[in-house]
Amino acid sequence: MEELWGVSDQIEKPGGIFLIGTPNSNSLVNFTAEMCALLTNNLYYYPIFRFYGRGIEHLNIFNPHNLSILMKKHNLKVIKQYGYNIPLTNMCDVNFIYKNAIRLLTILPYEFVLIAEKGGKI
Repeated sequence: MEELWGVSDQIEKPGGIFLIGTPNSNSLVNFTAEMCALLTNNLYYYPIFRFYGRGIEHLNIFNPHNLSILMKKHNLKVIKQYGYNIPLTNMCDVNFIYKNAIRLLTILPYEFVLIAEKGGKI
């Protein structure tokens, strides 16, 4: 997190733009992935692995609300947020049933982009 806020501090002028894309912890696919991993003792871990990697890619998972709070704390005003998907079914070889379950779960956006603007001096 310190690296992220170090970048935001480098936006020196008011009006500077900060953009971040991340998995949405409130998404249906994230909830399902967590439940699959939890209920099967990590037997079905691919969706959770997709989000968290091995603890390297995503140490923290955000949702639009809690990331907005962090932006405000660092003098960044949220301009826009929107959800999007990337094709999970293209990321690995999975069987037909699993591939279609992933396709169904990803009808709704499971990642989001937040665009914020640097405010004036606090």
